[in-house]
Amino acid sequence: MVRDSSSYPRVIHVAIFPLERCMPRFLHLADIHLDSPLRGLSKYDGVTGETLRSASRRAFSQAIQFALCERVDFVVIAGDLYDGTWQDFSTGLFFVREISRLAEAGIHVYLISGNHDAASIITTLLSFPDRVVLFPHHRPHTIVDEGLGLAVHGQSFAGREVQENLASAYPTRISGLFNLGILHTSLSGRPGHASYAPCTDTDLAAKEYSYWALGHVHQFEIVSRDPWIVFSGCIQGRHCKETGPKGGVLVTYEGTEVTDVTFHEFDVIRWEALPVELPGSCTSHEVASLVAAAISQAFKRSTDRPLVVRLQLRGRTSAHGWCSENAARLRAECRAAAYRISETIWIEKVLVETTSETELLVSEHASDTDDSGPIPLLFRTIEALLEESALEIPAFHRDLHDLRNAVPAALLERRPELFAAQGVVPTELLMKAKDLLRALLVKGE
Repeated sequence: MVRDSSSYPRVIHVAIFPLERCMPRFLHLADIHLDSPLRGLSKYDGVTGETLRSASRRAFSQAIQFALCERVDFVVIAGDLYDGTWQDFSTGLFFVREISRLAEAGIHVYLISGNHDAASIITTLLSFPDRVVLFPHHRPHTIVDEGLGLAVHGQSFAGREVQENLASAYPTRISGLFNLGILHTSLSGRPGHASYAPCTDTDLAAKEYSYWALGHVHQFEIVSRDPWIVFSGCIQGRHCKETGPKGGVLVTYEGTEVTDVTFHEFDVIRWEALPVELPGSCTSHEVASLVAAAISQAFKRSTDRPLVVRLQLRGRTSAHGWCSENAARLRAECRAAAYRISETIWIEKVLVETTSETELLVSEHASDTDDSGPIPLLFRTIEALLEESALEIPAFHRDLHDLRNAVPAALLERRPELFAAQGVVPTELLMKAKDLLRALLVKGE
């Protein structure tokens, strides 16, 4: 293992032997997050803690097995190997065991730490095999493997929040070699990811490397092909914002040129946000059938691996009122539909994003009513709040108080949730209030 040291030489040459294959290959991985639990399933019947905890380990084992079967020349891990400080040594022991399989096969591992496993967070490190190189965090360093015609440049994170442009200090390319840069970065920004080690693709291109192996962004993305700048994404989705296939990138090069870049799936549990369009004329029974058909197709796309689904019911439909007023039953019906397809399909959440066929009628009714009445007051207030980025508005509570006084006592007794808002008003509550009011209006109440 290469330890971090301020006196560490800038360029390191690895002892190698000539290889028979003339086109080297490597596996680009990132954001392993070992032992990070899957979120959103902890209270789901039949989902054990071991299932949630072991997903990242099993995905990593699949990636290691792939590297062995493909006989790659080396593996790159572009940060966030861990998910913060270890709860126990088993996390580190598992990683050492897996990469030892690579070392025994003569495969090098080039590793940098990211924001989740920075030097200031992971304070205990187990000894790694000799073929594993952990890049120091003081400044960028370079490893040269003459047998592979390779120069690897990398720098680890010193702390969790790195705000400076690390790429600016990376050295320019070494002529005649395949120059590979490893960097944990948000680039100029990606939705859902904190801004760490910010830089631009122009900054990276200026180094004239053949390939940049990036980490931190959890979605596979080819940022550029000239030069190649690639986010491999995480290897296992951990919640319903990390949907779709997750894995790593197999890269082949010849001389200084990349000849092939191929994404391979390693995730063992797939997350999917699944929109389901409900037609205008739709009964509650038909909702379950449409949900089942959508889940079945998603399960096929996941190649029958365990699937976690967030359902998004959409469309202008007559079933809107039933879906809005029967949330618990709807959720149970959807889970039952999933279970009938496979015991390894779990419904994480059911979002009712439909609108009523009578939406226009309700809006016209609201506009025709006296402006001082409760209906236009509620609609105007809710619409205004939904347009605000911050929903903690004192005026809302004053209006809500006026509205409460104007509503019949019988309605308050039957629908207390319409007026239960205290403090910050969440968007979800406002949408539910609109849905409930709309349903009451349709019934003539």
